[in-house]
Amino acid sequence: MDARLHPPILQQSLLQNRLDYLLDIPSDLDFFPGHFPGFPILPGFIQIGWVMELAGPLNPAGQFVAVNRLKFMRPITCNRQIRLSLEISDDRLRILFRYYTERFSYSSGQIVLGP
Repeated sequence: MDARLHPPILQQSLLQNRLDYLLDIPSDLDFFPGHFPGFPILPGFIQIGWVMELAGPLNPAGQFVAVNRLKFMRPITCNRQIRLSLEISDDRLRILFRYYTERFSYSSGQIVLGP
């Protein structure tokens, strides 16, 4: 992964249909400048892109079709560590995700996969 487009992965664990990451969100990622000046936040489309890229070890059974139940509770700002939890359905056609810390939930949703 390109270091200026993706966060460093500090921890990773895989247990059955669940994958957990601890991500470092540095301020030098390419999409922070201009999104937004004075208050840089992690764009939603980047969060979804990271889910799709990091879900590979779960062996998803399709490609991105849609996002359901998408919720942004708090903006993810730079210079912090965030946990990303991914869980794949038994049929491997849905990926549930959540970005969070011990104190806050930042965003969550469900990626729908198809042919």
